[in-house]
Amino acid sequence: MADEIASGVEASPPRRLRRDWARRLIDELLALFVALLVLLAAGLILLDTAPGHRFIVDQIGRLETSSGLKFHIGRIDGSIFGKSQLRNVSVADARGTFLTSPEIELDWSPGAWLYNSLRIERVTAQRVNLVRLPKLKPSTKRGPILPGFDIHVGELRIDRLDIGKAVSGQPRSGRLRGRADVRSGRALVELAALVNNGGDRIVFRLEAEPDRNRFDLTTRVIAPANGLVPAMIGTRRAISLNIGGGGSWTRWRGNAALDLSGRPTARFALGVDRGRYRLEGKWAPAPFLSGKLQRLTTPVVNIRGDATLKDRILDGQLAAQSPALRAIAKGAVDLGSNRYRAIRLGVDLIRPPALFPNMTGKGVRLLWTLDGPFSTADYSYRLTSPGVKFDDTGFVDLRAEGRGRLSPWPMRVPLRLQARAITGVGDVAGAILANPRLEGWLTITPKLVRGEDLKLTSAKMNGKMSMLIDLVTGRFEVLVSGAMTRYLIPGIGIVDVVTDLKVVPGAPGHGSHVTGTAKAWVRRLDNSFFRELTGGLPRIETNLERGGDGIVHFTNLQFYSPKLRLAGAGQRFRDGTFHIVAAGRQAKYGPVKMVLDGHIERPRIDLLLDRPNDALGIRAMRLLLVPNPAGFDYRASGGSRLGPFTSNGRILLPPNGPSVIAIAALDAGGAHA
Repeated sequence: MADEIASGVEASPPRRLRRDWARRLIDELLALFVALLVLLAAGLILLDTAPGHRFIVDQIGRLETSSGLKFHIGRIDGSIFGKSQLRNVSVADARGTFLTSPEIELDWSPGAWLYNSLRIERVTAQRVNLVRLPKLKPSTKRGPILPGFDIHVGELRIDRLDIGKAVSGQPRSGRLRGRADVRSGRALVELAALVNNGGDRIVFRLEAEPDRNRFDLTTRVIAPANGLVPAMIGTRRAISLNIGGGGSWTRWRGNAALDLSGRPTARFALGVDRGRYRLEGKWAPAPFLSGKLQRLTTPVVNIRGDATLKDRILDGQLAAQSPALRAIAKGAVDLGSNRYRAIRLGVDLIRPPALFPNMTGKGVRLLWTLDGPFSTADYSYRLTSPGVKFDDTGFVDLRAEGRGRLSPWPMRVPLRLQARAITGVGDVAGAILANPRLEGWLTITPKLVRGEDLKLTSAKMNGKMSMLIDLVTGRFEVLVSGAMTRYLIPGIGIVDVVTDLKVVPGAPGHGSHVTGTAKAWVRRLDNSFFRELTGGLPRIETNLERGGDGIVHFTNLQFYSPKLRLAGAGQRFRDGTFHIVAAGRQAKYGPVKMVLDGHIERPRIDLLLDRPNDALGIRAMRLLLVPNPAGFDYRASGGSRLGPFTSNGRILLPPNGPSVIAIAALDAGGAHA
């Protein structure tokens, strides 16, 4: 027993020591926490002194937002934790100061930020000067469109708002009043603005509170021609906008009416049913547009849509249709994280001539998808049509598609375009251009589309294409460099062709105008009659030009071969036939003139030989070759030592055999053979 007591006595002091150590540690931590609170309080007190105010002003002056805005405050009077006066305030962008105010009074509660709330009791200014609208830098770092915290602004007031000439074309002044209370379960926003001297008037009021079953909305904008609101949205027309209605949060019905220059432009029925917003009506912008936009929206556009807005996610669909166009968009937009969520846009071109006057077709459809952050979303597109034509040139089973990611301008967009056939270019060209495919990357900005070294292939052709399209003026320029190798022309042989073409808009702005050069090398000449005349494989070079009439004009046409040399000009007509006039010299028969008509594989040829045979005294011999299934029918006439002569017959061109001249009749100087 004594041992047990002794052992217990020995164990007690360590336990007491541990308890004392823990107590001292807690006391020291409490003392440290109190000291930190004192230091924090002291720091806050120091911030609300003249040196502290100067420190805050200096720090604000060093800040620059991602959009390029800089803020300057001359002095802070009052308390930064309550009521204060901000003296000589200005805001600048990269081009300089665009907004100033000699004094802004601020009454706010910074402690509310601890509860995820921005609470401003009052912000007022006797005078604000807006010199011009700011020029913001594009930024990939974007905050949410709808903030994730509560906002309370008890009073917003600008007694005199001076608006510079750079904003709307002439100096103006007005005043502004407003308040806002946006928090979970309630939204109250009021704004009233007036431009002096009979100018613009703006009134907006929204009060929505589902828990109390309240939904009130009133909007009215009245702006005269050349007013402030028209100038800020890029028009000179008078604007009248009215939005209003009645009901509750569970069921509300309203209307929206927009007039431009006193003309009804939009009429919509609005509705809200337990948080689902609805829109249906007509939009008539055509009288205020021109060109393709006017044609696509004439006479009115029917619009219908519905969506929900929950947890800052707008989810729904919108459909718009005119006689020329139908578009449907479905999906969600996350306004909190600035993301597209499975957006799908389908567009059907019902009347192709509304887009391009020389365009016809059926089933022209575009499908576009977006998913991901606004600035870097993944996208895909697909354009299809079973048949589309521009003038007489058509594309069968047209398909263009690509997949990529959004990026700042200029944006690179992949292109893969293909068709089963091209029609309206003649049998020969149609066979050459069968199964065309165009692949590469387009560089796109809001004003330009540019494509460099796009790969162009078809059944018989390989090449490169570059393009530049001005989206503002509609001006375009296309450069095509192509090569065709080992192409068989029945009745002629095998040829290689190289072309360099430039395509620009036609005059006066309709269709297209093509200029360029073409070179052809005959690699195998199957026509033995022509082979005898040329003495070998010929080479052809020409400049070419095609206008809005679809006729290709050949100039500086040169024909080279060992025995035959020709120079001339000609045309290729819209039906695929040729007319060529040339003159030159044949090694054996001397000076020669030629007129070629018809399809190039079986042309009608009219030859004039000045003195093809001196021994027989043949002069001014005309030889007419008319194609037939076996070769050519010929008729010849001219002068000889025996007197005038005529002859007719056939030139037979059997496959893989020598040519045969079958003379049906020969008459000269009264003799007949």
